[in-house]
Order: sequence, then C-alpha cells, then structure tokens
Amino acid sequence: MRNRYLRTAFTFTVVTLTLITLFYPSYNNMIHVMKDVDLRLSRDLQWDRAIEWVKANTPPNAVLMTRKPREWAWFTNRTCVIPSLLETESGNPFKDLDINSLISSIHRFKVNYLIVDFLFFMEYPKLNFLYIDPSAAPFDLVFQDVWYSKNNGKIDAYWTYIYNVTLAKHLPDVGWREDTFMDGWSLHLDVRSSGYNASSDGNVYVIMAKGFGISNQSVSYIKHIPTIHTFLYKYIHIRWKTSSNARAYVELWLGSSAKWSYELGTSTTWTESVLTTTYSGPIDGVALYCYCPDNSTAWETAHYDFVLLSMQSEIS
Repeated sequence: MRNRYLRTAFTFTVVTLTLITLFYPSYNNMIHVMKDVDLRLSRDLQWDRAIEWVKANTPPNAVLMTRKPREWAWFTNRTCVIPSLLETESGNPFKDLDINSLISSIHRFKVNYLIVDFLFFMEYPKLNFLYIDPSAAPFDLVFQDVWYSKNNGKIDAYWTYIYNVTLAKHLPDVGWREDTFMDGWSLHLDVRSSGYNASSDGNVYVIMAKGFGISNQSVSYIKHIPTIHTFLYKYIHIRWKTSSNARAYVELWLGSSAKWSYELGTSTTWTESVLTTTYSGPIDGVALYCYCPDNSTAWETAHYDFVLLSMQSEIS
C-alpha cells in the first residue's frame, strides 16, 4: 500500500514538473507581452506621469473614476469605476451623462478622484468643459499634464486632468435663515419704484416697494456669497409670502449679470418652494425682489424667511 502511494506521488511530481517545463516559457513570454502592451498603451495615452502621481499621492483604498477603469486598475492597483448613468436614469450611458448625473454616480460609488483625458472628452459631450476649461469644474484640480503630438505639421495638445471629487459629497447648504438675514444685503442696481425700503427682525427679511404708475415697478436687494457652482447647488429652498398685490421674485447673479430668474408669484400666507435651477455655472450673488402692480401707489411687501442653495431636494 505504501509503495503504491509513493509511486502515485512520484508520478504526480514528474507530470507537474514536466508541465511547468513545457508551459512556463510560454506563460512567461505572455506576461512580458501583456506588460509590453500595457506599457505602450500608457505611453500612447500619455498616462505615465498621471499614473505615478496616483500611486504616490493617493491611499491604496482610493476609488478612481475613469473611462478606462480596467487599464487604470492594472497600472495603479486602485479600485476603478467607469462614469455612466445609473440604472435609474434613462438615455445613453455616456453621451447623456451630465454634471448632475456624474455627481450622482460619484456619490453612488464613493469616488475620490476623477480622471479626465482625451478619451473622456470624446465619450462625454455634456462634460466637455471638464477637459476644455478646468477652472469651470466644480471639483478641485490636483494634477494636470500635457502631451504634444505633431501630425502633418500641426501640433496637437492632449491633456490629462485629475480632480479630487471627495468634497463633492460633503458640501453644506449655502444661504441664510433666521438671524443670518440680519445684514449683508444691499440695494440692487435695477430699481423702478418711487419708494423702497428693506428691514429684518432677525428672522424675516422684508422688502417694501411703492410704485408711481409705470409697468414692472420693482425693488430688489442682493447679497453676495463666495462663488459656488449650480452644477452642484441645483436646488433653491425658499420660504416666502407677499402682500395681496405684490409678487416675489428671486434671481441668481454672477458679477453684474443675472444668470437665472424665477417668479415665485403672490401668496399672502407663508409658502415653501423648492426650485430647480436650469442654469449650470458659477454664481456669486442672490437677489430678492418685490414687484408692484401697475398704477399702484400703495406700499407693497415681499417677505422672505429663508433662502438656501442646496445639493439636495429636501433639507432638514
């Protein structure tokens, strides 16, 4: 019995060694071929310096989002995911991916870094600005690199950008409620009223306007904020009411230009509205209006209890 086990073990060892001898050269050669292909791919796409930056500056458990997740996972040994619409969203998963859907995907997969290169630029037309104008991105740019290629006498530049998107998951609401309505408001440049005033009791901001018989009589006050992007701050939460003949109105501004406007209307009781901005870009000010009816000479009022810009459609 013992001799039979020894013969079996000897035969298994001989067969195993034979197989290794036969196939290891081919296996080893295949590994070298794969590494050579990967190396050429990284060089062709000019990822070398970006890859080294990721390996040197991100923790091993960092999650990257890139159009080439398998390649970046191989090069960096990091978890990688592809930017795409979520299963609850309709449309082409790449061509219809906009900034709001991208942020939803970032939240879903707990992404830390976004890789934007020429492949990304070609695949995601609604996110072209992340490649063309990084200053307009609502994320922190932490790495950039450029590679120049000469084709038929023309020099083309191919960029690789890496954005830190971790902060996109933790941005606080921006705006005012209760005692923060006390100060910081200034009379707006567009005043068409024979009388106007604004006051606050610490909780409610009240704008008063008195017409003089022309259309679109109004007064507005503006409060400036650090520049934010409505890519992220998509929702405006506002609690308001008016006198019986007035209309409330809100605008988002950048510098001296109104970027987005919305007429709230008339309500003599407190009304809470959640508005969705249709402007995608930076803003640095919020203007509140009190509109008077035509031919009115009486004082009209618009009351605002809070105005908050948020990433969420619901706030606590």
